[in-house]
Amino acid sequence: MQAWRTDNALPRLIPRLRAAGYDVLVTADHGMNADGHHAGNQPCLRAVPFYSFSEQVHADEKLVLDQGAIAPTILNLIGIDTPESMIVPALVK
Repeated sequence: MQAWRTDNALPRLIPRLRAAGYDVLVTADHGMNADGHHAGNQPCLRAVPFYSFSEQVHADEKLVLDQGAIAPTILNLIGIDTPESMIVPALVK
């Protein structure tokens, strides 16, 4: 039910946030299989969506991204230096 509410709220919320000058990133922490489970190593469980509503972020819709790029991207957008331990580069232009 919560996923349905989120899906219905985002089309109204994202344009308002963008109009207010915000960058918006939408993602998830894991996928879900056809049985509704989310534990395991199946590709459908490891693949998660990543939507960028920002001129600063380069994420081509056909590109398969490394999840390790999400945290450095967020840090870059909010002006925090990326720790050396984060070896995947940010998606910021």
